[in-house]
Amino acid sequence: MMWNPRKSFIKSGRVIVPLRFISKALGLNVQWNYSRREIVIFRGENSMRLVLNSSKAELSQGVPIDLGVPPLIKGERVFVPIRLFSELGFRIKWNEKMKSIELWS
Repeated sequence: MMWNPRKSFIKSGRVIVPLRFISKALGLNVQWNYSRREIVIFRGENSMRLVLNSSKAELSQGVPIDLGVPPLIKGERVFVPIRLFSELGFRIKWNEKMKSIELWS
């Protein structure tokens, strides 16, 4: 998938993208627990647990990771650092010619 970065933004040197749009395009399942402000992203048997306003995340194997910046709500959308998709096994590349981000498995 190619992503036009106009719908993303930079925070603390990280590219931040809308979670639902990217996850849906990649065939991922996203669950939201409003009371715990927790997001769980599933890719097959693998998952990642995120908490809003915390840069710490946890992979399904219990492996902690630091995303650098926390997931956040902007408008009515949840935005996340794009690098979290690499933690789920996707490859990420900046396409200078197209001025876009490429994601693939």
